[in-house]
Amino acid sequence: MPVARASDIAKSLGPPATLVFLLPIMLITMMMLAALNGAVVVDCTPLWVVLADPVAKSQQSFSLANVEVAFDFEKNRLQLTLYR
Repeated sequence: MPVARASDIAKSLGPPATLVFLLPIMLITMMMLAALNGAVVVDCTPLWVVLADPVAKSQQSFSLANVEVAFDFEKNRLQLTLYR
């Protein structure tokens, strides 16, 4: 269902998204800071999602095979869970 996931994510291009990391601690990179600042989805294809940190002005791509899409009701925005 990557296409359905991609279309759900593509609807939320621009505003901040909530990130949840389920990664080994050594693999967490600049996106940890983006999670605190509110990562922004800047692009999404059926294979990848590209997230940007608005403060650091950097981007990182994640395979949609490793992304779960949900909604963060507390913050009223998209929530992405990243797996490795």
